[in-house]
Amino acid sequence: IINGLAKAKVKVQNQYYTGTAVEPGKADIEVKVGSTILNSSDYEIVGYSNNVKKGTATVTLKGIGNYGGTITVKYKIVEKSFILKLLGL
Repeated sequence: IINGLAKAKVKVQNQYYTGTAVEPGKADIEVKVGSTILNSSDYEIVGYSNNVKKGTATVTLKGIGNYGGTITVKYKIVEKSFILKLLGL
């Protein structure tokens, strides 16, 4: 293990409220250790919490291979804008 995820900087895109569990995928998450942005194969998503209602939810990531440890980060579940609702998106 070269680096731990505990000190990683993680960005999760805002997610839209759906009325059911909102689980962002790896395409919605950027994990950076130092100046290195990790590939999706360097970590796995191991859990979500508080992810049904609008507000703040969490996702827990676990490092793979050269990246050990876990990190839990917050993300936002937001209402779709009025325009997106009109368009059916």
